[in-house]
Amino acid sequence: MTKLVAVDGPLRGKVFEITELASIGRGDTCAVRLEGRHVSRIHARLEKRDGAMVLKDNGSRNGVFVNGGSVKEASLRADDVVEIGEHALVFEPTGDPEKLPRARAVDSLEDPFAAGDVDARLPGLGAALAGLDDERELAKRLLEDLLAVAPAERGFVMVSDPGGPLRPLARKSPAGEEEFQVSNVLGAQVLQEKRAITGIDVRRRPPAAGARVGLLAVPLLAKGHALGLAVLEAKMAEGDERPRFSKDDLRLAFALAAFAGQRLAQLRRLSSGARGAHKSLPDLVTAFEKEVVVGALHDAKGDLDAAAKALGVGRAALDARLKSLGLVAPAPAKPTDPPAAPAGWKSVEV
Repeated sequence: MTKLVAVDGPLRGKVFEITELASIGRGDTCAVRLEGRHVSRIHARLEKRDGAMVLKDNGSRNGVFVNGGSVKEASLRADDVVEIGEHALVFEPTGDPEKLPRARAVDSLEDPFAAGDVDARLPGLGAALAGLDDERELAKRLLEDLLAVAPAERGFVMVSDPGGPLRPLARKSPAGEEEFQVSNVLGAQVLQEKRAITGIDVRRRPPAAGARVGLLAVPLLAKGHALGLAVLEAKMAEGDERPRFSKDDLRLAFALAAFAGQRLAQLRRLSSGARGAHKSLPDLVTAFEKEVVVGALHDAKGDLDAAAKALGVGRAALDARLKSLGLVAPAPAKPTDPPAAPAGWKSVEV
């Protein structure tokens, strides 16, 4: 019996055992059932042919990737990495599937202001972003700043139209390398989980299909939503196990993208006729800080200790933060209180 092992995505760790014929998708009848908005009902099919297991794209909208390259049909070999939607699966692993080359996050952040000293460059760069009044100029300036402060060769910024898909607003790359594509797995972590990451991706298009590349990706956050993302890429030398980006690079990039996200939200409110929006740097910082803290409290269902742990700070530091932001800590639940009710990505291609 053939095995597919999920090594990334929502089903990480799950093992699918298949026979000579199987369908892959989100449909109830699929032998390999994968959830996700970018997984088709019957996304792909597996069939045994001349002793080999053949993977066929079933006309899916978002495609099938094997070892970083887009395929319509491919004979799978042991240890091949298959990407479908937000999922990465290893075919018939001969060893530890976690050690195989694939798109994966290395470092991540949920809050650029949670720990560490503020980068001396942040106030000037953030103030410049806060003073822009055009979405395209905002994206262009953000990308220029990110490329200036992080060791990357190319990058892009995409934003989402209200209720619509992502669209590219800025990009910069060497001649001949104008196309970008980010792994669904990494893209989901940035946009759906609202995390900033450094990681390793795999080029999906010739002439460098299959080559590894270092990645830094940050969401443009506002009001608890990711309004877009910025991505930087850096080449990796043979044998490198980590991208060239440091945790400080990630923190600064995340903070700048947060300022851009706040300003983008303000511009959209202004264009719809709203009044009273501010664009000063302190206003943006305070607004973002509140979003992060309120989001952590919401996820923790009001548990201050759990929220402090999620934010990476002590309980006393969280209490001080709540006070400085003008937020009132919720009163502890009484023993008689009823239990709280639980709080109810297609590859990025430019």
